[in-house]
Amino acid sequence: MKKILLLIIGFYSFTIKANPIHDLLVNNPYESSFRKAYLLNPSVPKGILESIAFSQTRFTHLTDAEEPSCLGYPKAYSVMGLTEDGKSYFRNNLYTVSNLSGYSAEEIKTNPEKSILAYAKAIAQLQVQDNVYGNTISDYKNIFIKLSELPLTSDLQNDFALNAHLYQLYWFMSKGEFQDFYGFPDYSIDLQQIFGTNYQVLSSNNVSIGNTITSATGATYRSSGAGLAVASTDYPPALWNPTTCNFSSRSGVAITAVAIHFVQGSYAGCISWFKNCSASASAHYVIRSSDGQCTQMVLESNKAWHAASANPYTLGTEHEGYISTASWFTTAMYTSSADLTRDMCTSNSINPLRCYYGAGCSGSSSTCEQGSCVKIKGHQMYPAQTHNDPGPLWNWERFYKLINNTPVTTTITSTAGNFYDSGGSGSDYSNDERKLWLFQPSGATSISMNFTSFNLENAYDYLFIYDGNSTSAALIGKYTSTVSPGSINSTGSSLLFEFRSDCATTKPGWAATYTTNAVATSTSDGIVPTTSISTVGAWKTANFTASFTDADLGGSGLEKSFYQVIDFNGTEWRANYTHGFFSDNFDSAIHPEWTQKTGTWGVTGSALEQTDEVSTDASNTNIYAALTQTLSNRYLYNFKGKIGGSGTNRRAGFHFFIDRPDSSNRYNSYFVYFRLGTSVTTNTATVEIYKTVNNVFNLKVTQTCTIVPSAWYDYKVIFDRTTGKIDVYQDINKIATWTDTSPHTIGDYISFRSGNCIWSLDEIKVYRSRPTTSVTVSVGTGLANDLRYQNTTPLLFAGKVKSIVNDFAGNLSTIDYENINVDWTNPSNITSINDGKAADINFVALTDSLSANWSSSKDPNSAIANYWYSIGTAAGLTDVLNWTSNWGDTIATAHGLTLTLGTTYYFNVKSENGAGLQSAIISTNGQKVVNDVSVKEFKDSNAITIFPNPFNNTFSVSLNLTYDTNVNLSIFDAQGKEIINYQTKESAGVYNKTIDATSLNLSNGTYLIKIKLNDKELFKKMIKQ
Repeated sequence: MKKILLLIIGFYSFTIKANPIHDLLVNNPYESSFRKAYLLNPSVPKGILESIAFSQTRFTHLTDAEEPSCLGYPKAYSVMGLTEDGKSYFRNNLYTVSNLSGYSAEEIKTNPEKSILAYAKAIAQLQVQDNVYGNTISDYKNIFIKLSELPLTSDLQNDFALNAHLYQLYWFMSKGEFQDFYGFPDYSIDLQQIFGTNYQVLSSNNVSIGNTITSATGATYRSSGAGLAVASTDYPPALWNPTTCNFSSRSGVAITAVAIHFVQGSYAGCISWFKNCSASASAHYVIRSSDGQCTQMVLESNKAWHAASANPYTLGTEHEGYISTASWFTTAMYTSSADLTRDMCTSNSINPLRCYYGAGCSGSSSTCEQGSCVKIKGHQMYPAQTHNDPGPLWNWERFYKLINNTPVTTTITSTAGNFYDSGGSGSDYSNDERKLWLFQPSGATSISMNFTSFNLENAYDYLFIYDGNSTSAALIGKYTSTVSPGSINSTGSSLLFEFRSDCATTKPGWAATYTTNAVATSTSDGIVPTTSISTVGAWKTANFTASFTDADLGGSGLEKSFYQVIDFNGTEWRANYTHGFFSDNFDSAIHPEWTQKTGTWGVTGSALEQTDEVSTDASNTNIYAALTQTLSNRYLYNFKGKIGGSGTNRRAGFHFFIDRPDSSNRYNSYFVYFRLGTSVTTNTATVEIYKTVNNVFNLKVTQTCTIVPSAWYDYKVIFDRTTGKIDVYQDINKIATWTDTSPHTIGDYISFRSGNCIWSLDEIKVYRSRPTTSVTVSVGTGLANDLRYQNTTPLLFAGKVKSIVNDFAGNLSTIDYENINVDWTNPSNITSINDGKAADINFVALTDSLSANWSSSKDPNSAIANYWYSIGTAAGLTDVLNWTSNWGDTIATAHGLTLTLGTTYYFNVKSENGAGLQSAIISTNGQKVVNDVSVKEFKDSNAITIFPNPFNNTFSVSLNLTYDTNVNLSIFDAQGKEIINYQTKESAGVYNKTIDATSLNLSNGTYLIKIKLNDKELFKKMIKQ
């Protein structure tokens, strides 16, 4: 990279990154509205509206909820990307479309369909004004210009911006892939005729830049009356289209960092906006989404205005699109941006390892700021920033690997040994490391690594472990701090370790030992392997470990182990498809996870059935569902299938590892097809394995097999996404196999397909490969967990963990499973509690036992298994009696206590469910232990007489009162229950009260009488004989 301000006469070559067209084929959610627009405006050629919506918004309806541009770039609205306030620079084409169409600006902004209809009507009005009709699309250039937001000026830079916009529209309509996908005709568009010699600059993969911009054939980009473009002096692959304002001097401050931005608008619009001297915004580079074309607008030696206080020391790159729409984040854009960033790092001595590689962030610097060690990061990650770009969809891990694209890997082929970080057994690792170790012993079937020590700088230095031979293999884990990986077991013959450290603070690293399992040598094996599962505890309240015991008894060796987790939602057994599992028994109806694209699908007799044999759709029916298939290296797809019907060309099968399920041949996928013979009664059939590439079938294997029409079979398909191996089983027999040496890398769907037959399906299950010994099963609500439901009753299991293995001879084990009880909810709290065995008491005359009773607790999942009680001298204390089980009873009596007279004691109670979870603690209001001892001493003048004692039918209380007194007499049984209470106010003198025991139904025993005179109390024990 050259840091000079003068123009260089020499020539440089750059390459625009080609983006696979299929990466750009995004779904159009407003397809019906576009059809309606063409019906209402039949003069508008089909495809024009889609070209605008694709180029401006990727078919996303833009509203005020969109993140504002960090550049002050004017906001766009609606599916058509229309500008309301161009800030006196862009044209306000929202109002242009509104005036031409008759739709209000507010309708266009808020209603997606009306925005599409309005744009179509605006084109139709301009057709009348310009007298432009028919399907010669080149005639519509002026209409496109009139409806664009870009300024109409004569300078070279805006001329280039406007032509870049037009080129995008015509390029879109010229491509057959877009024509097929969005359903518009081929207009035989000649881009070279439309753009003349400028076509070479707008489209060529190789462009030479000197004093002029020229193509490989010597064509020069020119603007009418505007002179010639000049070269980028910093980054030769970029077009040089400088702003004449919106930048300043760095004043000697060194360049030490790179800021990644998103425009919140289009590539052409951004280039034009930076030319607007009122914008007060710029960046050094702008990158186009569709093909990665790069334009430089400010010399790197100068300060662009893109990141406020970070401007003096940063370089800024803007990316076309909107941070909330994933389709803008193309492979071409990432690749081009990474190439540019790598070049900026090289020329400015910025270590590319200091690129942020964590999760995309949502928010400004208040939540996303990164420290000074991180030199390549988003706008939102610099200090004191208010903008949120590039947002949560930016793939920082991918960007990190693209920038640091030539890592050195150390390969270890020995079968056992020690494994240390770069510091060895006695020293720390270093700062700014990225190191990879590949363990790939010859003849290995699996590798076991056991970490004996582990210490990394917390949250800054990380060890990544991959189950395979590259960083695109399944990630086993990402580890930091002192949380050791423990024991790691590969599912295949390779384990890859990647270590990254930041710019400061080292630690001792790790020490580990490893061993290898070798390939068994036996070639004759007719014995099926075995597998079993175990877990700890009858109930699961949180994540747990499922342990597996797998064995090969025939000598060929275990090839792969698989597992599945399914859960019961109270009605049926399902599975979390985002975790790579699938389960559907079609007990009642087709679930909303399935999309019925073509064919007549329904549920008959608890099975999925496609019944259309004769319509135009019958030759290729399609029902599909989402399924994540990149979490493990191998997947096992299991289903029961039956092919029936009366035709002579009956066939049906299963697509897997699909990237676009709504395409006729599922675009990029694999397909296993079962084809019956031409006779309705014949049992001779074939099984075929296909690979579809860009929606084109490629037959790879054909094998004969036996399929009885209208008979059920159990089918299993095993696919290894790293090696490309496919095995097909019918019942227990392997009937076909094929290995793809260049396997697909993306697969997010499965699909069933039939051709002119009745295709019945049931018990669809998908398993993932696993380590041989154990897995962690996550528990909790939502798609973040494997088991998402609790037991609906204690007797109905909430989940199952299932296991199946295969050996190298092709034998499959039977499927083993472990039923799982799940309850993560505490039982309901006890709502009421009483001292005593019935109604609440306040006093007790016993000194060796206490009683309490309480209301029931509830737990619908695992039921109430136990009540616990304790006793203390204050609520919640257990200083008298520690927690004691009362089993399921709600009345408790504690015996053998040593109680103190005059002390109040409190019961504490809690419930426990079958899973061991407990309710909150509830406490009584206390019961006081009393006898015939005065709590408060009476005056001598208050003579009290109680006689007789013991008594038979009656006894009397006599009080000699020296002044007017409130008298309160209460009688309690031995358990503290109040039997009767007398209250009166008496004058000074003698007060007598006779108690009739017969009328009170007092049985023989001990009673307590409490006499309270004003605020003084006396307790006296009475005995009835």
